[in-house]
Amino acid sequence: MKTHDALGRRFPNNLEPNGTKPTAQKCDLNLFERLDWHGPLPTDHLYHLDRECGRKNRGGLQHRLRILCTERDTAHGGRYLDRPKEQYPTLRNGRIPRNHHAVYKLHDGAIQALRDSTRYNGYPHGGFFEHQLMQSIVTAEIEIGTYSNRLLTFIPRHRIIRDSSSYPVHLLWNELDKRTKREMRMEATTYLRPDAHFAINYGDKTRQYFIEVDRGTEVREGVNRERKTIERSLRQYREFIGERQYRDVLKTDDGAFVLFIFINEQQMRNAMDILLDITEGRGNNYILFACDERFAGKTFPAPMVSLKTWNKEYLRVKRDPVRITSY
Repeated sequence: MKTHDALGRRFPNNLEPNGTKPTAQKCDLNLFERLDWHGPLPTDHLYHLDRECGRKNRGGLQHRLRILCTERDTAHGGRYLDRPKEQYPTLRNGRIPRNHHAVYKLHDGAIQALRDSTRYNGYPHGGFFEHQLMQSIVTAEIEIGTYSNRLLTFIPRHRIIRDSSSYPVHLLWNELDKRTKREMRMEATTYLRPDAHFAINYGDKTRQYFIEVDRGTEVREGVNRERKTIERSLRQYREFIGERQYRDVLKTDDGAFVLFIFINEQQMRNAMDILLDITEGRGNNYILFACDERFAGKTFPAPMVSLKTWNKEYLRVKRDPVRITSY
């Protein structure tokens, strides 16, 4: 087998040092697990997550990602990672800059490797690619933020509850939409499907977090029961958290917050106005709002890690802002 090209340059070698097929190492499994928890992630976010496993060389990680993404003949019978093609049309003029942070997601080999190690949970990451990427970046940056304080521990949702795709919400007055007032006296059970759910242990206490990201695709209100709207989500969370239904579902006494992340301030203010109207001017303690303009536009290039998601003040309606860095 040729090892050098016509100019004498050595071909990249994807084999392990002992000459065997590439296999998932301990640090690789750590990254695969995070991709399963959060969803597709850029190189820079994988680098910060990888540092906690002990691999601190960025160039070494990029070399390893190339092997995991291109080598098809691996110990687990397929490629470990994939670069979603949806990320490339987001680049201006179709050109890929040298500092582009490629986005990776799990492929068949990585899923099999996680199953063999009993670390695969198969979280569904629904919606369009841009929605998945925004949600995964937000949750990954919060996990990375917890690394700044060794007293804090990020707890993924499978360690909180096994059936984590949806949660029953008993709407006592069927407040799915304020336009359906003719059905206000009927009790109903709906299912709440947050974009992400995790918990943070602060040393002596734990708090549950539910994440909702909106890229401007959700309407403010509507009459269709099946369509997710901002008003519907706000009313569901008021029942689920405000009436402490989550404590029965999760079997916990922890406090809880829901974080609504928007791509511009106007959308955020509109949602806050809806909540103010729902609460009849009283405000709310546990529904937090923020905007992140990195994700503005129909498409966006993968950003670098920003701890603003972790350190920022989250706004509340008729209440003082709060930070999630401490309990």
